[in-house]
Amino acid sequence: MKSILILGASSDIAKALSHKYASNGYNIILAGRNTKELELDAKNLELRYNIKTRTSFFDALEEEKHPEFYNAIKEELIGVICVVGYLGDQSKSQKYPQETKKIIDTNYTGCVSILNIVANDFEEKKEGFIIGISSCAGDRGRASNYTYGSAKGA
Repeated sequence: MKSILILGASSDIAKALSHKYASNGYNIILAGRNTKELELDAKNLELRYNIKTRTSFFDALEEEKHPEFYNAIKEELIGVICVVGYLGDQSKSQKYPQETKKIIDTNYTGCVSILNIVANDFEEKKEGFIIGISSCAGDRGRASNYTYGSAKGA
């Protein structure tokens, strides 16, 4: 059975999706920054659904590492789900451009970087799917977190 890669796999929605796909027999690759937490989740999925799992460190901000990250797993993939997110601090983003950049690059630019690589590969293979999950903040927007909302809207 082919694998599903979940980017940003420590979020609640990512965990729910990993269980859904695992219950349908897909192997799961959990990728994110907190690999210790992901390893526990992976073991749970293996025991519960009798599938293969693995974890991998992934940081959306490390765009230069995206090709190497993807090339190491691309042969086994049938789908990629991106739920990467960083709320950040709105007040900091209003004062410090580096916080604004981190919010935008995590929630938009970094996702585009990795998903372009995935899309090109899936197009070449003529199979595969990509699901990108954003946030309702990108749709409705709020003054209290407009930097995050604008990045998610992008």
